[in-house]
Amino acid sequence: YRVMANFDQAEAELKTVMAAYPERTVLTTDLGLLYFESGRFKDALDQFQKAAAGSDFPYSSYNSYYLARTLQQLGKLEQAGRIYEDLLLELPYYSRLYYQLSRLRAAQGKADEGYYYLGVYHWQEGEADTAKRYLKQAVSQLPSGHEIRKQAEELLKKIDRLEKV
Repeated sequence: YRVMANFDQAEAELKTVMAAYPERTVLTTDLGLLYFESGRFKDALDQFQKAAAGSDFPYSSYNSYYLARTLQQLGKLEQAGRIYEDLLLELPYYSRLYYQLSRLRAAQGKADEGYYYLGVYHWQEGEADTAKRYLKQAVSQLPSGHEIRKQAEELLKKIDRLEKV
């Protein structure tokens, strides 16, 4: 039902499953995702926070990603950014994290940092030319010595080395 955007029916069905399996915290995340997709961001936030509080919850990265996206939608950019950055430590090759961070940094008025994250996103998606363009923008706009600028410079060097092989 969710795929067909029949959110009311999907919610009813999911709540039936949740009643049968109350110990399955991942279902709380699924309900949050349903609310997120239907634009009910405050309801989604409640569900993601409830799931995060579940000590037996093995899908914390899944929940945390959507918690951060929901916070971002609600304008709680600092909180969302911290969660995305924590997730990068756990999932450094999940390109969508970099994409979301690029959007978040742009919304914070930090387009220079956003260019770096967009560059990494495109690099991980296999788009080297686009990645280089964004990384060069980050390098040109970030101050010398800035940690993200250093990371952008290192990634540009890595891309250049790999292109020569």
